[in-house]
Amino acid sequence: PKQRRLGLTILILVTVPIALLAILQEAGIGGLRNSLADITGNASPIGMSGIIRATGPFGNWAALAGYFLPILMVLISLGLAGQLQRRKRLCLALGGLMVIGILLTTELSVIICLILGIFVLAVQYGRFRKMMLWFGVAAAVSLIVVGPILGNRLNNQFGAVAGSSKSALEPQTVSFRQEIWTQQYLPAVAERPLDGYEIGRASCRERV
Repeated sequence: PKQRRLGLTILILVTVPIALLAILQEAGIGGLRNSLADITGNASPIGMSGIIRATGPFGNWAALAGYFLPILMVLISLGLAGQLQRRKRLCLALGGLMVIGILLTTELSVIICLILGIFVLAVQYGRFRKMMLWFGVAAAVSLIVVGPILGNRLNNQFGAVAGSSKSALEPQTVSFRQEIWTQQYLPAVAERPLDGYEIGRASCRERV
């Protein structure tokens, strides 16, 4: 038990500098947008369609969101189980930093998983009403802090695209992947479904 507590403490505390780094990066302080992109190999500090998405010490915003999610779920579980009474305020602050970090990545799939995870844990621990109260407060604060960023992301995902027949209800990322698979990947597989394409031959043809 002592080792578990120590391990969880270290794991959760390490998220503090990572979350602060992501927040400072999003705020454009100290030239972190460009410097972190150079260090981590991130393709662009601006991201898709001019939307700035936090990456922290990772090379991609999805990796940052995926790092925060399980640790935040553990922290919420400990709180619902009554294991954080001594450092309740500190844990709330740490959880808040991780939530902000996830929201700054604007990774919608992780945000949806976070919301669903909170609902599931609240039901399992019999704290649904209390958790919904805290969830409402957190949602209101989040909208104030990162509302414009999330708004731009949602508009980018569900807004109309010129020259495209994409439905407004279909996310742009889903539409893009569907187009890639139906127009490129599956037709390429259909051409040679049994033996496929050898990497060596393909690379030789490219060089020629």
